[in-house]
Formats: sequence, C-alpha cells, structure tokens
Amino acid sequence: MSIAIRKIYLMNSGVGHTWLNGPTILFNLGIALLFTHELDAALHAEWRLLWVLQDMSDGVASNWFIWLHLPVFLAALYLGQNHNFTIRLTFRRMVCVFLPIHSALHFSLSNHSDYQFHHLSSELMIYGAGLCGITYCLLWWVDLSEHPA
Repeated sequence: MSIAIRKIYLMNSGVGHTWLNGPTILFNLGIALLFTHELDAALHAEWRLLWVLQDMSDGVASNWFIWLHLPVFLAALYLGQNHNFTIRLTFRRMVCVFLPIHSALHFSLSNHSDYQFHHLSSELMIYGAGLCGITYCLLWWVDLSEHPA
C-alpha cells in the first residue's frame, strides 16, 4: 500500500507534468477552490475582516482587495505550473500547507459580525480547499516517512 501511495505522490516527478494525477489534481482543485472563494469573497466584502482594509470605505477597500489578488494569482499560476520541478513542488507544498490554515482562519472568524460566508457554497469552497491541502500534505508526509532524505 505504501508503494502505491508513493507512486501516486511521485507520479508527476518525471519529465513534463500531467494535469490529472494524485498530488497535481489535489493542488489544482485546492487552488481552484481558493480562487473561486476569492470571487465569493469579493461579493461578500471580505475586506471588512482584514485589518489592513477594514477601516477604509467599501469603495476603496474593494478595489484594493480585488487588485491585490492580481499579483497573487499571477504568481500562483506561474509557480504552480513552473517547468522547474523543485520550484513547482516547493510552491505547491507551501500552498497546500496554507489551504487548511486559511480554512481555520475562516472558522475562527465565523462569529464575526461582518462574516458572510455561512452559505453551503461558500463553506464548500473554503473547507474543500482546506481538505485538498490536508490530503496533499498527508501524501507528502507518507512519502517522507517511507523514504526519508
């Protein structure tokens, strides 16, 4: 069984990369859920929960919130599909560690008066991304425990 898990985890370590394989699909699904959540976050004025933007007027804060996502999304698209395996793998691992942290932050803010993500759709995006990150990290951990460096 551990050999099968290692094969799933390392399926993408060779030449080129395929969109549909174990860790790659977990990363792509996780980041797609996160990106979709950010669209939802713009609709639900998530900037009101962010200490940097919460004191600004909604018009100013919403523009900052939206435009600050441009370099983040660009970096994610570039680094997450980078041709250099080490850069791609390191970035994917960092994102997949972040995804459950992001979910935990949402859970901790869920009683805040400005929190507007109580709909099933919003929760599926937020916690689905976190689950993708946890699953990716579990595969990574199993690989590390089976084959230490």
